[in-house]
Amino acid sequence: MSGLIRRFFASGGKQVQFNIVDPQILIEARRDPEQYHSLVVRVSGHSAYFNELTEAVKDELIERTLHDFSSCTC
Repeated sequence: MSGLIRRFFASGGKQVQFNIVDPQILIEARRDPEQYHSLVVRVSGHSAYFNELTEAVKDELIERTLHDFSSCTC
């Protein structure tokens, strides 16, 4: 991971942000928002409470965390 980040910045990258979260937590937060009222995620350069996001943004965040890298040759 550190090599990927170094390469990104060496190639002119300016900013990297990470959401490190189990996708199951996001799915559960969507089903039971009261249990996860303080869950904060990064969205477009700022922090936001997951439960205050639109359904479309929640969908996008969940989809991003569900990528299957098992066949990745990187």
